[in-house]
Amino acid sequence: TDNTVGIYVKHSGNAANTYYGLQAIADGTAGIAHIAAYLSASGGTSNYALIVPTGGGIVGIGTTTPTSGYLLTLQTNATILHGISLPLAGAAGTAYGINITAGNANYRGIFATNSSAAAGVFYGIGGDLTGGTAASGYLGYRNSNSKNFGVYGIGGDLAGMFSGIVGINSV
Repeated sequence: TDNTVGIYVKHSGNAANTYYGLQAIADGTAGIAHIAAYLSASGGTSNYALIVPTGGGIVGIGTTTPTSGYLLTLQTNATILHGISLPLAGAAGTAYGINITAGNANYRGIFATNSSAAAGVFYGIGGDLTGGTAASGYLGYRNSNSKNFGVYGIGGDLAGMFSGIVGINSV
């Protein structure tokens, strides 16, 4: 390799085994924190702490078997309640927690599925506004009585606002 790479690791083989290019473990019984990998990049015009290139594989967080077909698989459990947290407080100008663009038809920017028929609250996309008049709204909402709603608005100045033609029970 050239002198622009600090550490270069390549491990390849042709046997039916699992191959690791790099494995880092921070282990012990004492200490405040154990961090297996801490990545940081700064000082350049463009700084990237991690790049997984197209075709470079899929990423699993909290799982050893990330789902094929997804760029990122997050496995949550009783102690990890939120898959992704995007704190945007203090951002200058317009800030997007998630900005999704699609150049072709039939793409879903955000898609949430819950196949359970059990009673309990579930919503695909939800939002809460607490500054001023409080309001909540949900897309794809199931309440605790197992009633399903495509759009569900709670409180606020208006339960819903549509600018344009609205079809009710029509195509």
